[in-house]
Amino acid sequence: MQILDSLGLHKTSTWPTLLLACVAGVSAYQTIPRFPGAALSRGPACGYRSAHQLTPLRGFSTESRRVGPNLSKRCMQSVRGRTGVAMMQTNDKTETDRRLQSEDENSLENAKFQSYQGEIFCNRALNMKRIRAIGFDMDYTLAQYIPETFEILAIHGALEKLVKHMGYPEEILSLPEYDPSMFQRGLIIDKERGNIIKMDRHHYVKVAFHGMRAMEKEERLAVYGSQSQKDFSDSENFANIDTLFSLPDAFMYSQLVTFVDDNRNKFPGLLSKSYKQIYKDVRRSVDLCHRDGVIKDKVAQDPGKYIQSEPGIVDMLRRYRRSGRKVFLLTNSLWDYTNVVMNFICGNMKKEDYTLDWLSMFDLVIVGANKFGGNFNHLHYFMKDTVNAGEQVMYVGDHMFSDVIRGKRSLGWRTALVVPELQHEVDVMLREKVRSKRIQELRELRDELDEWVDRLSLLLVSCDEDEACALTDRRESIASELEKAKEEIRTVKTVYAEELLMYHSAFHPVWGQMFKPDASRSLTGWQLEETPIRRILRARARNIVESLGSSE
Repeated sequence: MQILDSLGLHKTSTWPTLLLACVAGVSAYQTIPRFPGAALSRGPACGYRSAHQLTPLRGFSTESRRVGPNLSKRCMQSVRGRTGVAMMQTNDKTETDRRLQSEDENSLENAKFQSYQGEIFCNRALNMKRIRAIGFDMDYTLAQYIPETFEILAIHGALEKLVKHMGYPEEILSLPEYDPSMFQRGLIIDKERGNIIKMDRHHYVKVAFHGMRAMEKEERLAVYGSQSQKDFSDSENFANIDTLFSLPDAFMYSQLVTFVDDNRNKFPGLLSKSYKQIYKDVRRSVDLCHRDGVIKDKVAQDPGKYIQSEPGIVDMLRRYRRSGRKVFLLTNSLWDYTNVVMNFICGNMKKEDYTLDWLSMFDLVIVGANKFGGNFNHLHYFMKDTVNAGEQVMYVGDHMFSDVIRGKRSLGWRTALVVPELQHEVDVMLREKVRSKRIQELRELRDELDEWVDRLSLLLVSCDEDEACALTDRRESIASELEKAKEEIRTVKTVYAEELLMYHSAFHPVWGQMFKPDASRSLTGWQLEETPIRRILRARARNIVESLGSSE
């Protein structure tokens, strides 16, 4: 087994029981070999190691920690930077450098040949022998859309409706083209303030944009610094960007916030537009595009322009049916559009080639499902010869809340979440594992220095209370060591911050790693970790067969 610590992903291909670790991390990771160069925050799921688990740093021994002021003289003569790595100089510095250089070279060499290979990840054990039926969503699950074309349809259609029906000036039609890389899933829209934010698990805002403008740290802290306890799940004032469908909405909302800020007095129709009203207008205009066919009619005319080809999907569905499991399609899309997309997935590119043969890949097809409304006991009834309980059903979707969480809470299903971003996240993690290792070492060094500064400070206080000590050179020596230690820790913290910024910028230049805003879990990563649901993650729906082999 391998641990992908930087993402908190634990990988395996064991069949029939999937014993994997999701973004949650592993509660007893010490018993499992760690992935080379990975950066697990500090230990088990809580993110911190207890004192007895800490491994002494180079130059430190168990005894040296008890020596007091001599520790700084013996082991911490200076903190230097080697390609951004802060290291302590020790008596065996030459050997340490040689070993680290060899490790870095080996890691870089290995990184050239490693990339995401379609692995799947899970946060709880799942015995596939017990799964008697497997269901799939269609949009962004079986069918992956091309952002550069599909999402632009929503942007253009929605902007036109904003002008025609909602009082916005025609100038918004000339706004810059959609950039699909601007935002990522896991962010939150602050509808009241016109901001897009990324938080950690403690609801501390790490990155924030007002419209299309990045907020400086001082501004961000002034707005959110004291709101660690605020309920960001309040749907009245906040909206989660938790599906790929939400990304163009967020982009358009940010553009309009900036446009209204700059032109509110120029166009009378904008005077009454609050940030919350702008969000409502964006959602309404996009919904109208889906409802009146502006988007899906264009896709039906040329599906190859908007949908990615996924040849492995058909084979996956057939193999599951041959295994004796019930296979069903459950989608909110209506029949006409579902027929277009499923024909394209089956290789029928032109309308004149469309057939109903794709229906043979499923035991049951439900369209216009309005998940998870209605009486889904009917679905269980149609599968009653195979399925006796909800826990025998696994549903695969792309929406964390409506597909995954509600599927479990409402019906007791096992759930799987498709995360296309995993391919990029894992590839970058593997490419940056040398830097990840450096960050881990810097973090450990920073913690050791913090502890050393505390000890020196206590020694200095004790010495000041002792008249005999205060009048000797010992106090001056302790004070000198304390100043050196403080300077060293400032250097380490500076290098650590620079390395961490470079590491996260490799994932996304603005928002960083999807599941981590810094060394801690993001709110999205924490939700994946804490929600008590058996949840599998994969980049594509077809990966479940490719990773596990035959299910027959």
